[in-house]
Amino acid sequence: MFRLPDGSESRIDYAVWLDATIRYESLEVGDTRELLLLLQIENKKTGETHLTALHDRRDMNDNFPNPFSWFRSEDFPLPKSVQVTIIEQRTRSKYVFDLDVKGTEKAISIVRRDSAVPLDHTAS
Repeated sequence: MFRLPDGSESRIDYAVWLDATIRYESLEVGDTRELLLLLQIENKKTGETHLTALHDRRDMNDNFPNPFSWFRSEDFPLPKSVQVTIIEQRTRSKYVFDLDVKGTEKAISIVRRDSAVPLDHTAS
């Protein structure tokens, strides 16, 4: 969930895992994967920049070999913060990461502020 400067929130249900052929990732203890939160795109002709988030629209069991046919992009102002929730499939445990976003037109910095690992999904 992206928290924007005006106080509004924008939710992306499935963010994009880099190099994943399906919209979820499997992780073993000690594994790392990369989750794409924001892209900063610069128009080379005008020099203007904007931020976009990509929403993975694939169905759970479908495999899309064309890398960008299944993205929905959403343009944002620079968000104040991002909350990433990862749900473990077997136990439905939630891992929640709160991230602060700082930046300018030329550079973005994302820093972990807080995390809750795990939260019991059945208790909420």
